[in-house]
Amino acid sequence: MIRFALFFLIVLATPLHAVNVLILGSSVGFDKQESPEGHDTHLDLKKLAPEFERVLNKGKSGGVKVTYQDIYTTKDTPVGLGSVGKETPTTFHCHSLAQYVFWPQGREARLTNLHNKATTKWDYIYIVGDPYLIGQMPGIYAEGVHLLMRHIRKGEAKVVLVMPWHSNEQINARIPEVVQRVADGLDLPVAPAGMLWAMHKGKIKAAQGQYIAAASMVSAISKAPAWGQNLSEKNLAKAALAAIKHLNENPPSAEYAEPNPFYAETLHKEVIAYCQTGSSSEAGIRGAINDAIKRVGSTPKQVSCKDESIDFNYGRANSNFEPNKRYQVDPDKYGRSYGFPMQEQKNTAATSMLYGIDKRYFHARSYDDGTDLGIAYDMIRQGEVEKRVYAVPVRLLLCKLMDADPSIQPLRDRWHMSRELDAATGTYMVTILTGKNPVGDEPTKDSNDWKLWLGRKIGYETAMRMGRLTYDPK
Repeated sequence: MIRFALFFLIVLATPLHAVNVLILGSSVGFDKQESPEGHDTHLDLKKLAPEFERVLNKGKSGGVKVTYQDIYTTKDTPVGLGSVGKETPTTFHCHSLAQYVFWPQGREARLTNLHNKATTKWDYIYIVGDPYLIGQMPGIYAEGVHLLMRHIRKGEAKVVLVMPWHSNEQINARIPEVVQRVADGLDLPVAPAGMLWAMHKGKIKAAQGQYIAAASMVSAISKAPAWGQNLSEKNLAKAALAAIKHLNENPPSAEYAEPNPFYAETLHKEVIAYCQTGSSSEAGIRGAINDAIKRVGSTPKQVSCKDESIDFNYGRANSNFEPNKRYQVDPDKYGRSYGFPMQEQKNTAATSMLYGIDKRYFHARSYDDGTDLGIAYDMIRQGEVEKRVYAVPVRLLLCKLMDADPSIQPLRDRWHMSRELDAATGTYMVTILTGKNPVGDEPTKDSNDWKLWLGRKIGYETAMRMGRLTYDPK
């Protein structure tokens, strides 16, 4: 890290040396459309880019160019619902870093850019996650950063994680720890913009928030105060450097313990009793659940949902399709409840499910919860997370499966999830439940079991990362 800091200082002292800096983040908050109030005060990335460039070049025309790439985008593509596959016009939205990595449209060009093989070569990349997702669904932020880093590390760009801020004070209070944990797990520097904004809220003008962010982004690499045009900016620059030193000297100690829709709350029992509330789709996952429970050294026991002392139940979570088969919420009866977004029908699944991590709207205006984060969003707003209700990110698991092996398909017939996706889903649930590794030894790649093993591996690794934020299985 010292080597990077020295290079950064040399660059700033040498304006003729062309340096390219990229800021990645969404211009539209994940929760903005449903909760528009309170979004007037936030880290505006469009305004941040020129401000950061001004600070880097010390108020002059210099050799450092800052580019902002907005990850927010939308795509219209139909969704086939139910076994008959009735297609509904749907608009998908991309807010998260994870969805950005897998968004099908323009993916090859995006990955080329991340690999640093496009026309512009990046010296530094600053990653800014969506503040609502960081605070409320930290697992998807952790997963998104890891996915980005797998591609960025194929190039030579240095990476910094930036703390944004949210208007909700409770959400904002969670952001620093989450970003720091993810950064520590990947050995990345942090620019504590959101933490600084919270410290100075009410003491400075809203426009100065962009300077606070820019100053922290400079000091995260240089380990020195950023340039300031006046006394106020110089004082804020000193505060930014002090905040970075405080972070470095006070890393998180215990595991992340804030309940959220992807929380790993482990259970240790010899016999694990569970029930499922659906039909064929849930039955497909059941075999993978039984297999995973056995692999972690316990005995699975499927019971009726009318029984007592049930460790967990699981079921579909979409509100638009067969709501009678949804997961059950009753913390006095069930130790855990797991909900997953139902798959789509064969005519659209191979496309629509890859767009289905973040959010979607039917007919471009009617919010529908049939995505990974859509069901997690429901659980938060309905107060279910506190009742040990958790989300299973089936779309994300599918994206990772198909990325690892393009021959894997979403479905095994016109409607039911493929065995590989069932394996990933069931393994994810058991990993979140037990904290143990149900993957098993890797078989030969040309064997029939290898793709199932891949599903288990992806389910396990995803669960550990989303549940623990910093865990990176080897």
